[in-house]
Amino acid sequence: MNTIQSLSFPAQCSRITALFVINIISILTIIMWPTIPQNYPVLLGAILIADIWLLKLNTEIKWDREELEKERDLLSEIINKLGSLIVVLDREGRIVRFNKTCEKLIGYSGEEQIKNKYFWDLLIIPESREIYQKIFRSLVVEKSSNNYQDFLLTKDGIYHLIAWSNTVILDKEGKVQYAIANGWEITEAKETEIALREGETKFRSIFESNMIGIGFWENNGNIVDANDALLKMLGYTRADLVNLPLNWQDITPSQYWELDAIAIAQIQANISCTPYKKEYIRKDGSRLQILVEASHWEGYKNKGVFFVLDISDTYSQFRLRKQAEVNERQANRKLTKILESITDAFFTLNRKWEFTYVNNHFLNLTGKSKEELLGYSMWETFPEAVGSLFYEQYHKAMFQQLPIRVEANAPNGSGQWFEARAYPWSDGLAVYFQDITKRKLTEQALRDSEARVQRQLAELDHVYQTTPVGLCFVDANLRFVRVNEYLAAVNGRAIAQILGRTVREALPEIADLLEPFYQQVITTQNSLLDLEIQAETLEKPGMMRDWLMSYYPVRDSKGAFLGVSTVIQEITDRKKAERLLEQSSAIFRKLFEANVFGVAIGDFSGRITYANESLLNMVGYTRKEMLSGEMSADKLTPPEHLYLDAIAAEELRTTGVATPFEKEYIRKDGSRVPILLGGAMLGEPYTEQNKVIRFYIDLTEIKQVEAERLQLLDRERAARAEAESANRMKDEFLATLSHELRTPLNAILGWAQLLCTRKFDETMTARALETIERQARLQKRLIDDILDVSQIIQGKLCLNVRWFDIVEMIELAMNSVSLMAGAKSIELDAIVDPEVGLIWGDVERLQQVVWNLLANAIKFTPQGGRVEVALRLMTIENSEDLPISKSWDLCASSSNTMLSKSAISYVEIRVSDNGKGISPKFLPFVFERFRQADSSVTRIYGGLGLGLAIVRHLVELHGGVVTAESEGEGKGATFTVRLPLKQGTRDRRLGTETNTII
Repeated sequence: MNTIQSLSFPAQCSRITALFVINIISILTIIMWPTIPQNYPVLLGAILIADIWLLKLNTEIKWDREELEKERDLLSEIINKLGSLIVVLDREGRIVRFNKTCEKLIGYSGEEQIKNKYFWDLLIIPESREIYQKIFRSLVVEKSSNNYQDFLLTKDGIYHLIAWSNTVILDKEGKVQYAIANGWEITEAKETEIALREGETKFRSIFESNMIGIGFWENNGNIVDANDALLKMLGYTRADLVNLPLNWQDITPSQYWELDAIAIAQIQANISCTPYKKEYIRKDGSRLQILVEASHWEGYKNKGVFFVLDISDTYSQFRLRKQAEVNERQANRKLTKILESITDAFFTLNRKWEFTYVNNHFLNLTGKSKEELLGYSMWETFPEAVGSLFYEQYHKAMFQQLPIRVEANAPNGSGQWFEARAYPWSDGLAVYFQDITKRKLTEQALRDSEARVQRQLAELDHVYQTTPVGLCFVDANLRFVRVNEYLAAVNGRAIAQILGRTVREALPEIADLLEPFYQQVITTQNSLLDLEIQAETLEKPGMMRDWLMSYYPVRDSKGAFLGVSTVIQEITDRKKAERLLEQSSAIFRKLFEANVFGVAIGDFSGRITYANESLLNMVGYTRKEMLSGEMSADKLTPPEHLYLDAIAAEELRTTGVATPFEKEYIRKDGSRVPILLGGAMLGEPYTEQNKVIRFYIDLTEIKQVEAERLQLLDRERAARAEAESANRMKDEFLATLSHELRTPLNAILGWAQLLCTRKFDETMTARALETIERQARLQKRLIDDILDVSQIIQGKLCLNVRWFDIVEMIELAMNSVSLMAGAKSIELDAIVDPEVGLIWGDVERLQQVVWNLLANAIKFTPQGGRVEVALRLMTIENSEDLPISKSWDLCASSSNTMLSKSAISYVEIRVSDNGKGISPKFLPFVFERFRQADSSVTRIYGGLGLGLAIVRHLVELHGGVVTAESEGEGKGATFTVRLPLKQGTRDRRLGTETNTII
């Protein structure tokens, strides 16, 4: 600091001589004072000589003082312009002085620093004061330089990381007089290093998350590195990657080489290529469908990175769906064999929690037999499981109809771990059960190993080297006045070879680079700060290094320009870190902007701070809405899936990586999108304060393929069930038909044989012929019903319509069944509305309808019962409430008569009985073909089950409807036929048609 150089030796001698002469003259004056008058000339001459010497002495002292002041001002200005911090301490550690750079940084003025304050009390953070005191005492005792790095505390309470280089100044006796602390702020370099680590951590998280395949390529096509996901896709091991020259052209089928050539051209032109689909040849020769995107490193043309997404499952779904249709018929036969061959224990439960199926692996796992399990409740068989996690999750799967996956300790306290995957189905639960004790022990050992490694890394102290700084000062003629050892060493010269020489004389190899900077500062007299250059030095020839240079104009106390002070700091490592950070950021950008899948960065609270376009499109939000906080993980997640997020969060806290799992997100419009979600922590240790990166794959197409496959399976099952039902009904009908046709035929053949072989009297003969005729008519009726049904099925049954008297038709039908009613003593009554007259229709077919209904009622009415027929005319005001078929115009198609929309009339025929009745289960099927309440050949009542089906078809052909009602078995039944009425108003009974419509 304020070093003052000694005066020259001749000047010192002159001053001593002058003082000596003056002293002699003073002594002579005292001695000679009594004789002054006599010796006046001599004394006057001596005094004159002394005055001349004294004047010369004062002049020389003034010149020396001015030179010393200039030297002091120069040194002070240089020190104040230095970019480093300079602090002068006394031997006790009290602050004596510091330069302007230090004053500007810490915020204290010159007056405050001279109040005998200790350096560690004022500028060192509390937790480091004791350490710094030890370092200072060691500096004073050993009298040698040392280096130290710690945080500097400013007046405003701000911390700055400083690298200190300490030395001492000794007095003439060799004792420590002052301590000089020279410091350089390295906060920015430290932050750059931390940013580099974070970038490396982010890339390592993506690389190791194994959500997608990641590889690194060189210009010759060789794959120099790959993550486990890519190796698994290709079927290679990491040893294969090291030992074999794995080239992307060798694993690509030739038909895709042209696509690869296009992608390489895009990379050369645009850094990256558009994602495209191709195939890879796996190690075993099989093919793998992929989506690939690649780019080269920024600044490099001969190497880069590529990303691979396995899409083979999406392409295979269509083939699986087609194959499922072929294999479905064999599936049931193979199902049992498959379930017995799988490595997992498997069992099914009904809704009563009873075992309905167990495979042998489950029996071996539990040590029980099928007889002890099948048909018994799970919770009674394994009472220790009640209240366990398995008990809770199985109930959740059963009652919420959600598939679940659970891992837990065995409830019996054996220490085993089991994994269960339960899938709900219509009859209960299907459960896959597996002993995962070994896997859990391995995972725990792995976690313990990782924790041990982290502890070891945390125990290692990172040693930071003091940032080297070059210092020099040149005058206005670009001549070196001062230079430090570091800068001289960098330039490959000794200090003596530089001092006193100009920049071009001392450093000719870099003079063209440096002189313009010096000239600019000299011309403008303004500082030139933080210039970054690349240059080669003699210290390390052939190596380009990065430097940060600052030039400061230096003035004396009067403002006169003295020269330029230069501060040079090597930043090669920092620039290299920045370039690596830019490369890492470029990789992230390419990965996120490729939009092959969704990417988001957020925290444990669910807040999303970044999302790429793929994810925004997936959930329907805009980037503005995402940034405003409207899009968050908890808002996107349905309540029933929150437990999946909790499991993933716990896995992140434990391992730093969440295993990919399926869930749903709620889109902005309220719809849902199925996704595959995985994640990783950014940074260690794994705490909730760290950022979390998540990856999303849209499963909509895959789910649609699965849904289509399930729909096909359901349709096939339904078709198969319908076909089986039709076959069963056909078989039952054929059995019934053969029985019904054989019964009258047996009677006819029996009586015919008796008439041929025996002689009967007239009474018996008449009885025989009457029986034969009755049975033949019955058989004819059966055959007619079959023919009618055949015509109905073929759509060939036609009507012969005309005007007829419906009352007369009902009387004929009742007469035709009177004998049947009389045989069972059944009372047959009729209630006829006198207003009903002629109607339009096929009289034979409608008589067939009434006859079938009456015969059916008589057949199912017990002895002494009652059957009633009611005929009445009905009118309704609202056509929408019309209780008849919408096709009722068929009966009116031959006429131009129009029906009123405000009042419509129809005829109602009701046939009621108090017989057997119809069960509620069979009532919906009473009019279906081939359907009977009792279809066995041993049934009490005969018939083919076709009569009511024919009734419904004939009524509907007339535009009407027929319905059946019954309060249950034993409570009778009522059949109601409603027919639309087409007739004029002038003479309905005579059938005369008018233009007026009722």
